[in-house]
Amino acid sequence: MGAAAAAATAAALAVAFAGCAPVAERSIAVAPDQVAAIEFFEYPSTDVPDTVDRLTVRDPALITEWMRAFTDMPLRAYTPDEPDEFDGAQTQSSRLILTDGREIEITTIWIGPHDNVVLWPDATVWRTEWGSPRVVEAYADVAQIDQVSADELPVVVLPG
Repeated sequence: MGAAAAAATAAALAVAFAGCAPVAERSIAVAPDQVAAIEFFEYPSTDVPDTVDRLTVRDPALITEWMRAFTDMPLRAYTPDEPDEFDGAQTQSSRLILTDGREIEITTIWIGPHDNVVLWPDATVWRTEWGSPRVVEAYADVAQIDQVSADELPVVVLPG
């Protein structure tokens, strides 16, 4: 391949990958020591059952670990690909219960591998590659799990 062809290929790849690159990094403006507990819910985005599992984390070391997920999260602009992309998608909501009594909620909707929609507490919506499915399974032995009414779920307003 000649130098001109290589340069053209590199330029084309740069343009193609630019659309995939994070446009921002974002963190929740709360330190782990300001969090008394985290309530976490996993549920389908549509046809939510009447009761759901609520996982509650109170251990300070686990809270610190959990908060890393909301620190310097790489984000890119959100634009809906299809109007029904949320139908049945796994939804994960975290409710941070702060030591001063306030609550902060953040929700992630799984669209596909490395493609998650994040609804931030300020009502902005972004996409990220970050996240982990089956969080309840991972923390089941070290956190409290209760079955609660779906009325306990954080309020989520789906974009689009």
